[in-house]
Amino acid sequence: MRKYNENNLILKNTLEEVFFMEKLLNALEQKLGPIADKLSNNPYLKAITRGTMCALPLTLVAGLIILIAKPPIPVANGEPTMLAGWYYWGQKQTWIYTINSVYNGVVGLAFLIGAAEALAKELNMNARSNMILSLGAYFLIVANPQTYELADGKKINAITFSKLGTNGIFASIIIVILVALIVQFFQKYKIGFRFPDSVPSFVKTSFDGILPAVAIAVIMIALDTLCQKALGSSLSGVIAAVFSPLVKSFDNPFMVAFFMMLINFFWYMGIHGSIVSPITGPIVLSYATENMQAYAEGQQIMHWFTNSTKFGLILVGGAGVLALAVLNSRSKSKTLREVGKVGLIPSIFNISEPTIFGMPVMFNVDLFVPFMLVPIVNTFIVWFVTDVLHLMTGPIVNAPYQAPFILLAVLAYGTWIAGVLAVVLLVIDLVIYYPFYRRYEKKMIAQENEANE
Repeated sequence: MRKYNENNLILKNTLEEVFFMEKLLNALEQKLGPIADKLSNNPYLKAITRGTMCALPLTLVAGLIILIAKPPIPVANGEPTMLAGWYYWGQKQTWIYTINSVYNGVVGLAFLIGAAEALAKELNMNARSNMILSLGAYFLIVANPQTYELADGKKINAITFSKLGTNGIFASIIIVILVALIVQFFQKYKIGFRFPDSVPSFVKTSFDGILPAVAIAVIMIALDTLCQKALGSSLSGVIAAVFSPLVKSFDNPFMVAFFMMLINFFWYMGIHGSIVSPITGPIVLSYATENMQAYAEGQQIMHWFTNSTKFGLILVGGAGVLALAVLNSRSKSKTLREVGKVGLIPSIFNISEPTIFGMPVMFNVDLFVPFMLVPIVNTFIVWFVTDVLHLMTGPIVNAPYQAPFILLAVLAYGTWIAGVLAVVLLVIDLVIYYPFYRRYEKKMIAQENEANE
């Protein structure tokens, strides 16, 4: 009888908390829900995310292959303290450095092509034509060929290779959007060449791009000239200056912690956390490429946060839920234990959905505090270990987030210390979650007992 009363008391308190939290969450959902839906379905933001993903294979290969030529081993006074044969062999492998330089050097182009194709598909436009027009605008404004005089007196037009890399990512965003808007204008008002129905469709498609191409060239040149006359800088330079404060702010742990918490907040509201990717994606892509290039050239690595940091150390389990999956696998509640069986393995590979939707974490009063707190704590610990204690450098490989979290951390940082840190952070996450989880677990057990009785 005593146990029955205790269970009823637990259930009563649970209902009161749920009722209060439901009112609060309904108010938030009414305010934030429509905004989040618009952002998550916005074709331009989707295109930016797609552009970032298209550049991932290049940065991954560039990072992994440079580790072959430059193994992350201790060097004292210019001499390796171990694996000297490997170290000196790698210095002679110029072909490896060429691959690294080329792949890193065209990241901006890869981003542009991916974003242009994705945006065209979202807006029901011709993807191939949109990519070609965007490439033309990119080479016109960002790459901007310059005249150089050779030793024999001949003059040539050439493009600086560095302009095809991360320097052009933010300009690519503006170019892709402008090109799409211009093409849409011509399509909306049916401005173009007229052909009889007997003309093949591929011929019509080719001619459809002629007038937009002319308009794009004129508008881009006009904007570039206006920027140079009014602001003393090119259009791409002005765009870079506008985005510069946001890019620089991401080396600040407070800014990173805010966005990591924001990802989890959207998850908690039932909105996919990738909604933040259009903002963070281009920034961390540029950070990853700059870190790799600095490592290849033997310079100091400047950035402590990239996408590999996010999934290998901060949001372990996809949204920091690996600790929850571990607790579920050992739970006394039959329901939570079943969720643990389904969610543990995916969480190791940073797939969070089985745990988030299975418990569920969304709108869960008991788990709100640790779910928000874990990414903040993890962020500051990683920053402290990297930027203050200098126990490891920043990440040098843009490793795929689907890799097991320990392997991901070791690959990204090129040191076993990152793997140890990943395990330590998991233990800290377990400690943060445990008291809140136990409270929720008791409620689940009480509900199961009530159902059985």
